[in-house]
Amino acid sequence: VLTWERLAADSKHKKNQKSKDVGAFNDRVAFTVTGDSVGQATQSYLQIFRHVPGGGNANDEKANSQQDDGWILVHSTESTATATDAPKWKNFIVSVQALCNGDYDRMLKIEWWAADGKRRLGWCTATLNELIAQPWVEKLVERDAAEVAKAKSKGASAHHQDPFTLTFFETTVYQYSDRYFLNYVRGGMYIDMIVGVDLSSDPSGVPPDDPKSLHYNGGAEASEYVRCIEYVGRTL
Repeated sequence: VLTWERLAADSKHKKNQKSKDVGAFNDRVAFTVTGDSVGQATQSYLQIFRHVPGGGNANDEKANSQQDDGWILVHSTESTATATDAPKWKNFIVSVQALCNGDYDRMLKIEWWAADGKRRLGWCTATLNELIAQPWVEKLVERDAAEVAKAKSKGASAHHQDPFTLTFFETTVYQYSDRYFLNYVRGGMYIDMIVGVDLSSDPSGVPPDDPKSLHYNGGAEASEYVRCIEYVGRTL
């Protein structure tokens, strides 16, 4: 499991990434996020979506992004442990590939939800470049239309209808290398093994029907080529 501490210890800090590059897909983004007074004490969590090119206006408010084909859910935080109107969520890590497909200017939508998953409290948009541009970044959160309507119906003060903010502290991109063959295997990647042997030429110059040839396969014992293929196959 990639923990916050392991990421900081094993990775090379990378700042101000402004463009898409090949290595970016394996990088990790470390988040620390807090919210200001939402006006009601509640347990809550955040969901982060990335915009799908051609999937509609990235700034268009929908009922929620879970029902909008223009957005893909990439991460959900843990819910706050206690009910509070000024939450601080547990630090979390998201890969650059999952977050924005390596495109630091891809639009993201951050939605603030009550822990029961039935009420979206508000939402805001940002790009990864915006979030890493400063040590802390405040994003104005638009209250969900349904929440505003509910507040009005209960005669709540205008304060309960005003936007509030999410603050992103030290959002940091780390170069992280986990490009090891074993990780592909552990990740459940299906591997087909295809073996091709060129019998037209032997490095030793001995014909393949000669027992001294590396290609010879007619004896009691397997040839060096066959044993090599067998060992590789067992490993895979």
